[in-house]
Amino acid sequence: MQWLVDTPERLAQYRELARGQNLQLRLNFEVDVGLHRGGVADIATLRRMLDMVAEEPRLQWSGLMGYDAHVAKIPDLPGLRAKALRHARGRYAAFAAAARAHPAARTASGPCFNAAGSPTYRLYHGDGPENEVAVGSAMVKPADFDLPLLDDLLPACFIATPVLKALPRFELPYGVEWLGGLVGGWDANARRGYFIYGGNWLADPASPSGLESSGLYGHSSNQQLLVGSGRQALAVDDMVFFRPRQSEAVLQQFGDIAVYEGARIVASWPVLPAAG
Repeated sequence: MQWLVDTPERLAQYRELARGQNLQLRLNFEVDVGLHRGGVADIATLRRMLDMVAEEPRLQWSGLMGYDAHVAKIPDLPGLRAKALRHARGRYAAFAAAARAHPAARTASGPCFNAAGSPTYRLYHGDGPENEVAVGSAMVKPADFDLPLLDDLLPACFIATPVLKALPRFELPYGVEWLGGLVGGWDANARRGYFIYGGNWLADPASPSGLESSGLYGHSSNQQLLVGSGRQALAVDDMVFFRPRQSEAVLQQFGDIAVYEGARIVASWPVLPAAG
């Protein structure tokens, strides 16, 4: 077990926890390799944190973590992403060299140099100080991870929910019912309405194809309305499948994951709960 620490202030909190609970803690330092979302920003701060570890027998430095998701997300202009990757790896190498040279590193047994992330793990080939890559969301590939580097990976997680009511036509509430008729006449993909169980997730309708949320009706986390052309031929108790846009932000809203093989549920996997 390694505890991720990003600032001297956070490190001081872990030090007080170790002292108060008489714990031995292994600490991995997050370093900023260009994302600027968090982490140690300069080598001077890194050395100060390593000094704090060296002065406290209950703490042990265990490695570094550098998350570089920005490399795959910045605009795809010629050379820009390659330059960002070189910058990230160069900063990581400088942090790793400074850490290894510090006395606190002498007690580290096989330090963990974690880098990359789901959008970038395939850009690492073992030719630098990094000895571990982070891969999480790529395992189930939510929609926000539809990236060129992950093209050959398939989505592996969906939300299944039943249809509670299938309307013969898309219909808005009393007072504006006439508007629903106009929309159905103008947009062939909004002629039928389907109320589902739940809704308003960070997810998009995936199957059957052609369904979408109604911008006129609005979102609901109770019984969301989806509209379609009618070709979906959905009836009450039929299932609609959503593809999440992200992984942990969505999976933690549900219970265990039902694992399908063919047409059967073959296992049930618990979801790691959010830390409070």
